[in-house]
Amino acid sequence: MYFLRIVLILTLVLTSHSGFCESTSNAQIDRFCKAYDQYVGSKANKADEKAEFTFGFQLRSFFSPSSFVNLQSLNIKPDGSNTYRLSRKRRKSILVLLSRNNISKRDKSNYRVTLKEAKRLSKEVQSYEIFKALESEYSLLGCKKIALLFPFELIKIDGYFDTLDNLQLLHDKIEAEKTIKLVSKKTRWFKEKGWRVKYLVNYQELYKELSVTDEAIVIAHADPKGNLYDSERTQIPESFFIAFNIDVHKLKKLLVFSCYSNQVIENYQFNTAKYDYYFVSPEEKYSAIFSDAIPLESFWIARKFGWEKHFHHRKIAKEKTCDIKISGYGKNHNFLDVYLNSRYIGSFHSSKEEVTITFNCKILDNKSNNNFLDIQNVRTAKGSSLEYDITSIKIFLNKEKETFFELEYETFNSIVNDTFLLSKANF
Repeated sequence: MYFLRIVLILTLVLTSHSGFCESTSNAQIDRFCKAYDQYVGSKANKADEKAEFTFGFQLRSFFSPSSFVNLQSLNIKPDGSNTYRLSRKRRKSILVLLSRNNISKRDKSNYRVTLKEAKRLSKEVQSYEIFKALESEYSLLGCKKIALLFPFELIKIDGYFDTLDNLQLLHDKIEAEKTIKLVSKKTRWFKEKGWRVKYLVNYQELYKELSVTDEAIVIAHADPKGNLYDSERTQIPESFFIAFNIDVHKLKKLLVFSCYSNQVIENYQFNTAKYDYYFVSPEEKYSAIFSDAIPLESFWIARKFGWEKHFHHRKIAKEKTCDIKISGYGKNHNFLDVYLNSRYIGSFHSSKEEVTITFNCKILDNKSNNNFLDIQNVRTAKGSSLEYDITSIKIFLNKEKETFFELEYETFNSIVNDTFLLSKANF
């Protein structure tokens, strides 16, 4: 993480550039000037980001990192009036949505070589005349005009950018490996207390696990907008966690351990959760240092969640549930997501010939009788076929299996990633 401080100029902003661009002078100029413009902006804001790293802070960060954060909960009454006992045989899981890519010795060697080259290039480019010319010109347009006067230096700087991009990729691999090792260390206490630790690849696997888990801790990356991501860096749908607001799912308590906790709460509507929701946020006096970031070293705070042994606080209301039964057959192996009226209601594997998903009946539009069903694979372009042939779709309104909608196909290719109108007028 700290190598960006070593390679001084422009490196603060290169992590957002892919490193793959056209080999034209215009592309090189655009790349350079965008980076320089962000660099100037970040330099101007440095004065507002000062924080006190006292000796006491350093001691606490080493011996007690969890003391920098708070474990908080939503919609739990302080008087305990809505407290309910959990089963002693409940299922407790830590579900990790972080990449587990193994890094080779060759990657580590390449990282050291690339870092050395980046340091050398950093010293070299700092002496270029283009930066002296830019000292009095901070506009993006002015930068592009000046850059035209230094074509040779621009080519060299573009090569420097490529080196930094390669360095960032290797650095991310190394940090991912360190993170997984840290997760293994920090979850040891939970394993001793009967918790299962599972490393998941995608959010479809998360859906399957949360459906059969009473208490869960989810560890995932988040962005400043509050979007959570799975191990494949795929965004978890915004309506994903709402699907667990019905009593058919076992989930009673959930802690999402991620950065940007307040944004995550708003984005995924956890304020409306029918289960106890917990989150971690920095202590107010350390917010200037951590901002909305939550260091994984502070995961010990989650033990407070584990200590609440036999109780949860929000009883799930007995709302009316409906079932959708999808029958078909797939020619390849993919996870498919099911949306009803733009609400995520579940996932299933395309190898299954029949699947039943239970959802809240309130999602159905009973007034107009027009409901829209989407079956999607987020890893496939919209409109492309997964060769999953739907033979029938049935929606039942209640446990007595009163049919709300039924439609059968002899064969129907390319249904995936398209929207279909389900109306009583169809039959």
